Amino acid sequence: MTTGTGPAPPRGWYYGWNIVAVCVLAQVAANGLTYNCMTLFLPDWSKQLHAPVSLLQLSIAGMVLVCAPLSPFAGQLADKYPPLSFHAGSFAAWAWRSASAHSASAWRA
Repeated sequence: MTTGTGPAPPRGWYYGWNIVAVCVLAQVAANGLTYNCMTLFLPDWSKQLHAPVSLLQLSIAGMVLVCAPLSPFAGQLADKYPPLSFHAGSFAAWAWRSASAHSASAWRA
């Protein structure tokens, strides 16, 4: 029976951390713009839509309350289906946000 007495070999870089870093940066880019830039538009929207700012900010709370429980399911679907289906989902999200941007009253936004 032989035993290894030498030092352990160096492990090197684990490339899974690259995926984690890209995901974090993508989340910062997507959500950071939404959260930080929305406050720039709220005063004008409040005047144009005749709605209080607090009502318009509920959209962020709604987004968080919907996205948080659905995120684990989205991760499972990302493993199961090809990327093209997620491009279609991204296009649908863009279409929804574009339609919301052209709304004429607060209850439609």
